Amino acid sequence: MISHVNDSQVEILRGQLNTNRIFLNMVIHDMRNPTSSIEYGVSQVLETVKKIVKRDRKNIILRNLRQKNQERMEAIDNEITRVLSLNDESSQGSLNVIINNPFMSIRNE
Repeated sequence: MISHVNDSQVEILRGQLNTNRIFLNMVIHDMRNPTSSIEYGVSQVLETVKKIVKRDRKNIILRNLRQKNQERMEAIDNEITRVLSLNDESSQGSLNVIINNPFMSIRNE
């Protein structure tokens, strides 16, 4: 039994056949010389790994900086609290030093 096939269906089948031929030619070429495909694949993997490592290094550095800044802010806060708890005139001078120079190293007492 022969069924009726119109021209548009034939064109669709020809397009699919052409796509399949191109794909099979690429597969056959890669089977004959797989080194170029392997080299490309490895280079893509290496680039991805480099990006991940770079991103992770940035995240580690940022996390360490945030932690150090938090520790410094806590030390400054503790020093301000200590100075304010003193009720003599010398405490006012110490407070001015802390407020005017927030980047000074805080001594641990």
